[in-house]
Amino acid sequence: MRIKFQADQSATTEIETVSKNVSTRGLLVRSPSAIPLCTAVSFILSVHGKQAVRPIYLAGEGEIVRVENDIDQDAFLIAVRCKRPLIQLEEYLPV
Repeated sequence: MRIKFQADQSATTEIETVSKNVSTRGLLVRSPSAIPLCTAVSFILSVHGKQAVRPIYLAGEGEIVRVENDIDQDAFLIAVRCKRPLIQLEEYLPV
């Protein structure tokens, strides 16, 4: 999963994370770096299934609502509340 956010007034940051769980209202990710609370984010999530021919790409926007230090994994657990339901990105699928 890739998350984009404004790190400051002039720079957009993009980080690679791993989703822990996903629901219609939000998701929990493990990230190598923290993202401040209340930060607006956009993201693309690739979903891989055992019997899937190719991954499905979902996009969304949301806000960071919780950040916890995951000491065991040397990472951060970050909760994102979605603004609206996730959408499938057709343009990412090969023709």
